[in-house]
Amino acid sequence: MIPVRQILTPEDLVLFQESTACSEILSFLGALNDSVIGVKTTDAIEDSEIIQKLLCLLEAIQQTNKDIKPIETNSRFGNAAFRDFYDMVEQKLPTWLAEFVPAEHIEEVSKYAQESFGNRRRIDYGTGHELNFLSFLLCLDKLELIKREDYAALVIHVFF
Repeated sequence: MIPVRQILTPEDLVLFQESTACSEILSFLGALNDSVIGVKTTDAIEDSEIIQKLLCLLEAIQQTNKDIKPIETNSRFGNAAFRDFYDMVEQKLPTWLAEFVPAEHIEEVSKYAQESFGNRRRIDYGTGHELNFLSFLLCLDKLELIKREDYAALVIHVFF
């Protein structure tokens, strides 16, 4: 199932806050937090294969960002070249994710990953996009691609 934005009104937000999905996200976030209590960012933490693949994914996305040159503009709002970045990432994500996500889940997982990078139309970024990134990681957790023993590396190496 391809995710669709559904929190559009204050009433939608209340429904979300009372949902199983919200509870699962908060539990996942709490478990990630618990995994790094007492852990320093300088501590040696081993990266499992899935963490290495996530870091490679982020490096590929970062390289795509570097490859898209900003458009010269006087606008104080986001640079329109972001749309080229967004489109390129959207095109490449299914191939990148195929390295570790089962084929039958790529479309759904890809949507959460894609929406992590901002809004193509408004050229903006906010907490909803951060929630999409967390939801992307939760999908990987629910698919049992990420294990509890990966949580500290996920926080320290992928988030940080």
